[in-house]
Amino acid sequence: QTPEIILTNGAEDPLNFVQSSPSPPQSDWPFGQFSLTSDGAGPTVNSVTIHLSGTYYGLEGSSPFRLFASNSNNFSSATAIGSDELSSGGSVTFSSINDELPAETRYYWVTVDLSETAGGTINGAILSASDLDITNSTITGGSTDIFLNTGEDVSLPVELTSFSAYTFNGENIIKWTTQSELNNLGFVLSRSSIPAGPFM
Repeated sequence: QTPEIILTNGAEDPLNFVQSSPSPPQSDWPFGQFSLTSDGAGPTVNSVTIHLSGTYYGLEGSSPFRLFASNSNNFSSATAIGSDELSSGGSVTFSSINDELPAETRYYWVTVDLSETAGGTINGAILSASDLDITNSTITGGSTDIFLNTGEDVSLPVELTSFSAYTFNGENIIKWTTQSELNNLGFVLSRSSIPAGPFM
């Protein structure tokens, strides 16, 4: 008999995941959680797609997102099983993760690396069962199209109100204003010829 799986998003009981306040620069800041409960051993999670929303910026590195997993609901016991960069469509896909599910609940966290200039808000969601590629199983329960955290999004330390860039007399001029800054040490400007980087 094919094992059946129930998906639980972080905004639901019993997870009720709440984003902690970030302290940029920070690696592996968890901003969302979900769990998969299988009624039998054998299913393998091959890939997971997370759809992002928010006004985030200042992420660190070319592949700032990671997926962690644990058999206990404790992030400190979790290990990274996948990483990815942000796609042009505003989603992140962790592929080839080959994470075998036990006959119990397996917990997952989505994290991001934040640079010193990180700001805005960030959230994630699993929009449909097709966002999960799991072999030898059937997803029979749970809710999709729900955020992976409960409560309000935690604002990253800097909130921009405007940002503009233009060329004047052969030089690039960049101007911005902020609405709020929390524990901000300053700004580091990076540039790239393509949106995904690499940045200099």
